[in-house]
Amino acid sequence: MKLYRKSVALTLLFGIQNTIAQADMRHEMMECRKIPVISDRVDCYDMLADRLNQMGQNEQHINEKMTEKPQSEIRERTIGQKFLETFGLKEPEGETIILEVEKIKFGPQKQFMVTTSNGQTWLQTGNQRVNLPTHLPFEVTIERGAMGSYFLYAKGQQTHYKVKRIK
Repeated sequence: MKLYRKSVALTLLFGIQNTIAQADMRHEMMECRKIPVISDRVDCYDMLADRLNQMGQNEQHINEKMTEKPQSEIRERTIGQKFLETFGLKEPEGETIILEVEKIKFGPQKQFMVTTSNGQTWLQTGNQRVNLPTHLPFEVTIERGAMGSYFLYAKGQQTHYKVKRIK
């Protein structure tokens, strides 16, 4: 909110300054026009053009400063952290991820829901019979399939279960 107020205040300030500067430039242009010697008149116009160019650069520099995010708002993440946080949401096909299951729950329709060590939660969407390891923690591989589907493979098993990420 503070950034918004600052940007509005600076915009108004520059708007007023531009209006004053334009009126001042217009007056100085009329003064340059009155100079009878052509070389002196050209020098006067060049001086005005340089000042106008400098004002534009200053305004551009301040606009760039206003659009920069403060360092406190920028959160740096490693590529691995970002990958683990977004896996299962929107990913290109053919990628896999290996996770450790910390918690497993079964629903009323015998579908499982696993919670992994990084906080992701995956829910079985098919009605396939489940044969997961009983001891925790165990390792699973989640693989992206076609059409936005995901498959969960328990370590040491060839059976895959269709799952979707819910958290």
